[in-house]
Amino acid sequence: MNKLIIRILVCLFCITSFTFAQRIDTDRPGRSDSPFNLPSGRLQLENGIFLNTTSQQNIESLTSGFGSLLRYGINDDFEIKLGGSYQVTHKDVEGRENDEIGFTPVNIGIKTNLTKEKGWIPHSSLSLNVGLPQLATYGNVDAIRTTSNFLFNMTNSLGNDWALVYSLGGIYSGDEPSLNGIYSIAIGNLITDDIFIFGEFYSESESGIFNQHFADAGIQYYLNDSSILDIWVINQINSDDNNWYFTLGYSLVLD
Repeated sequence: MNKLIIRILVCLFCITSFTFAQRIDTDRPGRSDSPFNLPSGRLQLENGIFLNTTSQQNIESLTSGFGSLLRYGINDDFEIKLGGSYQVTHKDVEGRENDEIGFTPVNIGIKTNLTKEKGWIPHSSLSLNVGLPQLATYGNVDAIRTTSNFLFNMTNSLGNDWALVYSLGGIYSGDEPSLNGIYSIAIGNLITDDIFIFGEFYSESESGIFNQHFADAGIQYYLNDSSILDIWVINQINSDDNNWYFTLGYSLVLD
């Protein structure tokens, strides 16, 4: 597995969610999408490697992989996107080990602007995404269902390079007849011309109750106006399980 991670790192460097001026703006890192759409005609690729460690009772799990998101601006208020990931999970259940390897469902989506920021009215957009299981090879593929989600993304400028970003939406897992909710709130600051830092809290519901709470933080580093690096760390804060998620990303404008 360590060799796979090294290969993914090499591939990543061979080949987020805040906007200032006309610089690259990404849907990563962070739980919610950026409230801003891509400019008309812009083609953008957002890549990331990730590592998720989970420890609960007698089960140890380590998942690593690589994900990409391709976005294209149809016009200044509407974009389309296509994404997916390849991952490896190693589980140890009371000394019995097994691995799962493959591609997760392909996600297709759109994002459209709703309002422009004016006074207390935020800049906002709506994201709609569908996960298609037909090409998935990871896990029990016969049990994978079509998923969908929607997310209202909003932001307010706070002055002095500070930004408040928040979102509200719903997730349909395909396994339950009802939607699960999600909300997030983040605050960030452009501490130098090239470095942006942020902290975020988000929560997801299960069976109508918001009982899964997460805290995360990240850094974005602008290499230039068309490419950016990011680091993101997440922890589930209301669970006895040791659940951590790490990701390192590189995004660039292709047009």
